[in-house]
Amino acid sequence: MSSYVAIANLAATTIGTAARLTTPGDDTTLGRAVASVWEMERQAALRDGAWNFAMKRDSLPALTDAPAHQFQTRYQLPADCIRLIEIYELARDRWQVEGRAINADHTGPLKIRYLADIAEPALFDPLFAKAFALRIACSIGNRIAGSMFKEELNWEKYRQALAEARRVDAMENPPIEPYESNWVSDRWLGSAAGVGHSEYGFGPDPGGWW
Repeated sequence: MSSYVAIANLAATTIGTAARLTTPGDDTTLGRAVASVWEMERQAALRDGAWNFAMKRDSLPALTDAPAHQFQTRYQLPADCIRLIEIYELARDRWQVEGRAINADHTGPLKIRYLADIAEPALFDPLFAKAFALRIACSIGNRIAGSMFKEELNWEKYRQALAEARRVDAMENPPIEPYESNWVSDRWLGSAAGVGHSEYGFGPDPGGWW
């Protein structure tokens, strides 16, 4: 099971220092360095993947104030949402995130899947915790070990650990087919009728997959 102290000490091992934490509040050089970056690096590491342990679903009610133009309705993102993953039954070109809200061409409740801001280390996937420790090491390594710390090398270790964690995390679920956009549907219908999409006046998909 992951813990603040275990993750901090794995970061210390990566840096190459003999210093260790015994409690989360240790008033030492290592303790203060870890505490100063913990929250920002934790959120950044969470946003670096689509982790099963942090995934949630919600059904959002429409807000009373509509967007100024282009979209019909606004929806407030959940307070703990750190990254929107998917909106069900709505094509990608019919919604857009702006600030802490979603603008959408939709009138009813909006069903979403999102990445939650999980703060409790005991809930972290072990491979995520390992990658997170490497990210902390990269952030504080020069402060602890000076020029002896190889920052570029350790960022590469972080990317490799992140890739491993994502791969294993993805294996736990079947692939999810993204909702097909109107542009894709129209292009397919045009091709089936023997008409190229350029004849409809379409350019590249303006939204892509977010």
